[in-house]
Amino acid sequence: MRRFLKLLTPPIFLDIIRSLRSDKAQIFSGCYESFGEVTDQNPWASKECLDFSREKLQKTLLQEKVSNTPLSDLGGYLSVVTFIVNLFSAKNSCNVLDFSGGTGFIYYSIQPFLLNTSNVKWICFDCNNDLLLLGKEHAEKYDYQNIEFISNFSEDIQYNILYINTSVQYIENFYQLLADKLLLSSPSCLVFTRLLAGEIKSFVTCEAVLGYKTPCRFLNTGELITFLSWKGYSLIHSSVNHEGSSPKISAIKERSTFTVKLTVRKMRRLDTSNMKSSQDVLLPLILWLKIKL
Repeated sequence: MRRFLKLLTPPIFLDIIRSLRSDKAQIFSGCYESFGEVTDQNPWASKECLDFSREKLQKTLLQEKVSNTPLSDLGGYLSVVTFIVNLFSAKNSCNVLDFSGGTGFIYYSIQPFLLNTSNVKWICFDCNNDLLLLGKEHAEKYDYQNIEFISNFSEDIQYNILYINTSVQYIENFYQLLADKLLLSSPSCLVFTRLLAGEIKSFVTCEAVLGYKTPCRFLNTGELITFLSWKGYSLIHSSVNHEGSSPKISAIKERSTFTVKLTVRKMRRLDTSNMKSSQDVLLPLILWLKIKL
């Protein structure tokens, strides 16, 4: 019946209803033990998500690199991953796996700030073929190089940096995924940004994304630290990213704070001699670094 009513309702009214349902006060609701207890309306497969992603891609075209512009001007969590990619690609090739990267929005956003683009290969993985296709078309239309889109994960994929942005909380068996697949190639650097985590008991809640319900987990940071320490990573720094301070950042949902995580090992192998100036290595205090002892 609900599906039948949606077919009869004009799209403009559906948009109004969803905008009312996505009120900020109702972003999260309920506290649960497992994902199975929460209705999953899969917002990532919705037309709204595709339209929103297309709009975000168009905004990246407005981003232009100005000579001698410091990396700090990029703002927020994007400057974190840009800084690390610049370090790794200073003199050697660098492969980045953007897990659940959708359209490749992150790459398009930071590409003007990469110092050695020819050394960077960005591998965008996602299970959503519609988003991958949208991102691939964008790359072909505007002649972006060094970005690849894949929907099938293979253990043969080699990458120096594993980057996960705004998706850890939506993966039910995240630790198992890390252990069984993502860490098997022993990446040198793990970057987690916009991660919902804190010194709390891990729990599942229902989040409204673009008017659709989906299960979402708030992680316990201690559990994450312990798990990664078993894999050879150790904590260096953690702090909160107060989102909204930079108008250049857009996302599925605005929230007041996100914890940004960045993990690194084998840091001593990095070479900063190729950085243009001291401004290029400004690192905002919104990250975690992990380094192998």
